[in-house]
Amino acid sequence: MRLIPVSARRLIALGIAVIATTAPAFASPGTLLEVASSRSNLTMFVSAVKTAGLADMLSSAGDYTVFAPTDDCFAKIPADHRDAMMRDPARLKAWLQHFIVPARVAIHSPDGDLGSAMLPTVGGGTLEAKLSANNDLTVGGARVVAADIAASNGMLDTIDHVPAP
Repeated sequence: MRLIPVSARRLIALGIAVIATTAPAFASPGTLLEVASSRSNLTMFVSAVKTAGLADMLSSAGDYTVFAPTDDCFAKIPADHRDAMMRDPARLKAWLQHFIVPARVAIHSPDGDLGSAMLPTVGGGTLEAKLSANNDLTVGGARVVAADIAASNGMLDTIDHVPAP
């Protein structure tokens, strides 16, 4: 057995202590609303969630999966439709609830990828998830662009298309 001199042991111990006290702690992800707010391509979605009165739901405890339309999706909606929707919180809420599933749904998991499934939404409808031959997942006809973005109260997935409300 090789002994390490006392000064070397102290230096190693000091190094470990410095790392332990200065290394950032692994922070748990924020809520769905906080995670969405941190993404630069979801500013319109976050604004819509707040206008529709869904901010509390996406900030509270629970398990949800949100298929969030990106800013590019919102830009594809004709401006007059988008503006009218943003001025009508009840209509906006009903539309957004079509993209929120009241359960944590992982697109990719150790047990395998999500294939074809019918996902119930908080709005009372269903979203059809389908896996294409080239392994693109679509949900409600929209391609999932970024999947399984973890939040403390669910999963966030971004989608590339939504039907105009």
